[in-house]
Amino acid sequence: DLKRGKWEFLAGQTWSWLTPNRTGIGPMPPDLAITYNEDQNLGVGVPYTRAAEFRIAYHANEHWAMGVGIEDPNQYIGGYVALPSQFTAVGAQFDNGANAGAANLMPDILSKVTYDRDFSGRHFHAEVTGLFTGAQASVMPVGSTSFNKHNTFGGGGQVAANYELRPKLLLLGNAFWSDGGAHYLVATGPQLVVRPTPAGTDVSLTMVHAGAGSAGIEWIASEKEAFAVYYGADYYGRNSFPDTTNTAHPGTIIGFGGPGSPNTNNRAIQQVTFDWLQTLWKKPRYGALQSYVQYSYLTRAPWSVAPGDPKNAHLSMVYFGFRYVLPSTSGTLLRVPYPN
Repeated sequence: DLKRGKWEFLAGQTWSWLTPNRTGIGPMPPDLAITYNEDQNLGVGVPYTRAAEFRIAYHANEHWAMGVGIEDPNQYIGGYVALPSQFTAVGAQFDNGANAGAANLMPDILSKVTYDRDFSGRHFHAEVTGLFTGAQASVMPVGSTSFNKHNTFGGGGQVAANYELRPKLLLLGNAFWSDGGAHYLVATGPQLVVRPTPAGTDVSLTMVHAGAGSAGIEWIASEKEAFAVYYGADYYGRNSFPDTTNTAHPGTIIGFGGPGSPNTNNRAIQQVTFDWLQTLWKKPRYGALQSYVQYSYLTRAPWSVAPGDPKNAHLSMVYFGFRYVLPSTSGTLLRVPYPN
């Protein structure tokens, strides 16, 4: 991460620009709204990846920053997508859960604009992020001796903001919507589906709608305690159609989320989380020792369930951990009790 004047250049593995910031446009964890959660997947409703990236940012002044960059993509279908019966081999050209090294059409292109301002000592941050993504696959049409290459493109955007309602009491939220942005949501749904042509002799690729949102409140109650409450949700749109290549069982529905689809085809995932952080010991010269307790309650609703099965699933998760926070070069602790 190199900075010179108003310019900043970053290369390597880091947090995606779709990960909301608390302040500015930078990549450091204290600058990011990655929750107080002990869960390393952050939480439902918060898009993120830790991908290889290259990006350029311009800090116009103390309020505005903007940039553009590329990130490692992932044309992901997991085990969610039912493929056309005559073209099942095309699944190996995607990340199907066992093929994470599948070739991609292009890197994801992201841009971000941020705004920061203090109002009577209360910090306000807002940002807008854009995404452009693509995918590819090649198949040999029925009756042909050569391959046809198929491309599809998608994109999306996110708005996020946070505001200090009072000193040490922060309200924050984000909203994300996309065609093909699933791999930024912990891969709980597919990026795209493979659709057969009406004649059943070839295919096309179409993106799956993916959206997410979260809201939370964080309170630093004292020098030794902090609390947080978050709500988040992910949503995947249905993208299903008849399998025109299946002559043995005409009318079979394939794709994602159609009638009779597996109960792994998620429609919505929701999560409520409560966090309690304690600083057990700290010295500016040596660092700090913190404990983290997280409780989360989740629900998962698929697009289709078998008769007699529950319409959704429920889960409670409890995390507990200790964390040692290193001092900064100035001898002060970085945003204790924020996670670092």
